Amino acid sequence: MKNISLLFLLASLIFLGNTCNKEEGECHKSIIFKNNSEKALYVLKSTEFPDTLSFGTGPSPELNKSTYKVLSGETSENPLRNRDCWETDFTYVDIIPSDTLMIYIFDADTIENVDWADVVHYYMVLKRYDLSLDDLKRDDWTISYP
Repeated sequence: MKNISLLFLLASLIFLGNTCNKEEGECHKSIIFKNNSEKALYVLKSTEFPDTLSFGTGPSPELNKSTYKVLSGETSENPLRNRDCWETDFTYVDIIPSDTLMIYIFDADTIENVDWADVVHYYMVLKRYDLSLDDLKRDDWTISYP
């Protein structure tokens, strides 16, 4: 009986391990960002549309380069990784209230050499993408800059 319980426990763990964090069908936990420019960039997200300054409420992305910085020619999921499925977040009005996800692109030189308060105050954003769930699906969960 002990062996059957142990076998059941192992089978359950294997099953659960294989179903977590899968990106298939209607569950995408990350958005791919392709930096096709000749410079390093920082990428931030905000769900507070139409408040286009909401990115400035947090600390400078420079404090977490490994997550937010994308080098020239690099493709990364790190800046736009989500704990849950993006599809699910778009269905909850308290997570993404306006069905619009904003993606902000910043020049790395600016982020690393200008005070964050000035970056926010003077809106030193290279580009902002306003994306709906349909936009993300249409673009195969990929954003390319430029």
